[in-house]
Amino acid sequence: MMEHSAYWKELQSKGYVIVFGLVHDPKGGFGIGIIELEDESVLTEMVKKDPALKIGNTYETYPMRAITK
Repeated sequence: MMEHSAYWKELQSKGYVIVFGLVHDPKGGFGIGIIELEDESVLTEMVKKDPALKIGNTYETYPMRAITK
């Protein structure tokens, strides 16, 4: 999991990841990330390279079409 965190921290330093971290859900913890990309296929590649996949982590991705700042 340390490799997983370092991987996403590096992507954050490159400006792709706005925020990421753990969610402490009483039913079981999980992580969430807010990613800003022009092309969703880039996210697919990011996920494929995540070291956490080696230990069975899975992903669900959803586009956010409208935001407010």
